[in-house]
Amino acid sequence: MSSNFKTERISLRYPAMSDLDDFAEMNADSQIMQFIGSGVPYSLEKSSDTLTMLIDHWKTHGFGLWMLRNRQSESFIGFAVFNYPEGQDGIELGWRLRSECWGKGYAFEAANFALNYAKENFDEYRLIHRIQTENKRSINLALKLGSQFLRYEKDGDRDVAVYETIL
Repeated sequence: MSSNFKTERISLRYPAMSDLDDFAEMNADSQIMQFIGSGVPYSLEKSSDTLTMLIDHWKTHGFGLWMLRNRQSESFIGFAVFNYPEGQDGIELGWRLRSECWGKGYAFEAANFALNYAKENFDEYRLIHRIQTENKRSINLALKLGSQFLRYEKDGDRDVAVYETIL
């Protein structure tokens, strides 16, 4: 199964440690990280550990994070990711983009591609999105993808809304 794909404007590819500079720069941005985990930007070490874990996820599960680049300029956009969150039933589809890329349709383009990829390639019957309740952009994107609200839960001291898409 290939791990490199293209949409109209985006190339999606398997991650590598050579992506660390772009990945770490994005994860160090407080505006981007405000709705991720505890809301604290990542150190270079935390980004490196996270990227290593996400690369290993591919080796373990045969799917994971795709790095997103603008097909025309080759500039780094962010990522879309499938993972198995602990204690959850279903595969999570998530996304994170550089703030300069917000509001341009890249998140929808990448997430919609990922959703269609899941329909064609996964045995799972549903995808979930775990989104902090203050993250209105991501909630709106989940709804635009056709996801339905499932429940609220806690992630540390933060409230998270869980949405699901039946494949």
